[in-house]
Amino acid sequence: SHVAYREEFSFRSEDAQLNQTQAMQYQMFQVSYEGFSKMFHNHQCSVSAPIRSDHSALDVKCDSGAFEANLLQVGIRQFCRPRSESSSLISDFTRRVGVCKTQGRQLKLLPSKLEAREEVYCRCRSAMYDWLRFMSRWLLAGWFAELLGFCTVLYFGVEQNLAKYGAREQQEILGFAVVGISILVCKVTVFAESVEDHFSVIG
Repeated sequence: SHVAYREEFSFRSEDAQLNQTQAMQYQMFQVSYEGFSKMFHNHQCSVSAPIRSDHSALDVKCDSGAFEANLLQVGIRQFCRPRSESSSLISDFTRRVGVCKTQGRQLKLLPSKLEAREEVYCRCRSAMYDWLRFMSRWLLAGWFAELLGFCTVLYFGVEQNLAKYGAREQQEILGFAVVGISILVCKVTVFAESVEDHFSVIG
């Protein structure tokens, strides 16, 4: 599955250590939390109003006065919340934020006593994965559009040469082309391990 869909860890009771995929998830979680926590602390940020359970915009205030602090405030308020007001999406967002906090403590990436900072981080993390999924779908759609354009140009480029062959030969050539394109599409959509794989297949 793609990186955009690896938000949650899949633990089993018999697992003694993290596998390769989980190790990558662990590193992403660790690096992003440490970076967020450092910025939150350095810019003297705090949640200036009680955190509401409906996941409306967070009222974060940063007192350092730096330009980066203002960007951080605006980013958290506008970005770190569900992308839709749909009750089902808000419910799923709430569940994922809870999983972030629970698994973060299990992995000792988050402190045992959670503060408002960790709530803000987990909301931002879930929102980040929402945008990664959104972007990955558009990247894949763009890839298919490029493939369609390439196939169209290729067909019109060889159309005159195809006319020199008989009907059977034309069917065989087009059949091989269709099979080759189908294998390429299956490799990208089924077997690719990340969004980057879509482009490595092309290049």
